[in-house]
Amino acid sequence: MIYVVGASKHGDDQVILQSGLSHFVDGHRMQDNDLLVFRSKGKARLEVLVLDPSGCEKTWFDMGNSSNVSREGRRAQAQNMASTSFGWAKSGLQARESNEAGLQAPRCNNYISTGSPLHSQQEAKVQERVRAIGSEFPVFVKVITSSDVATAPSLYLGKDYASACLLTQPGRLRLLLEGDERDWDCRLGLRKSNKTWWIDRSWPKFISDVGLEEDDICLFELTDRSSLTMKVHVIRKSDIPAP
Repeated sequence: MIYVVGASKHGDDQVILQSGLSHFVDGHRMQDNDLLVFRSKGKARLEVLVLDPSGCEKTWFDMGNSSNVSREGRRAQAQNMASTSFGWAKSGLQARESNEAGLQAPRCNNYISTGSPLHSQQEAKVQERVRAIGSEFPVFVKVITSSDVATAPSLYLGKDYASACLLTQPGRLRLLLEGDERDWDCRLGLRKSNKTWWIDRSWPKFISDVGLEEDDICLFELTDRSSLTMKVHVIRKSDIPAP
């Protein structure tokens, strides 16, 4: 089983696991005194060995029951894995759960939004489109408001979305539109004072060029994290039944 979990760095020796962690915890029915051993499998990938208090491995298939592997063998494996795990794990790894963006790779059916909650018809349409998109990362959902159309110079992404997508650095952002060959040169910005993320620069031009109106819904799919590229899928208000 593969999970995508948001992470953020705090100080020089601490990493916080955030959104998506609850699915991993629930899937393995973790309890007090269970032991997790993390081993680095690349720049942004961890292999996790889950042991119960007796030292036996907990697997997805037995949903928390001890496996047939011997206690001594698993303890030896855990010691070996710990010797090659991230340095920050030795100094204490804190975990924080979030219900806003739990997802399972390689494709997820989840999204993150800010602002007012979606009404039932909007949510049904969004969930249908998110499933169709099948993004590796959570999809960011934005319901366009009258102020967005009139004056908004930027789009607020909040904190959780960047964390769930493992975005760590601001920079140039290429914005694409589903079914369109155009692209918009935007910027992914970070306000360090409150650690919130924004899309600005060509965001107002995108709204104008696409003809977005109040109550249209934009779904932002992160298609390339390394080059900061997003594809926007639009659900028009006219396609959503009235609540």
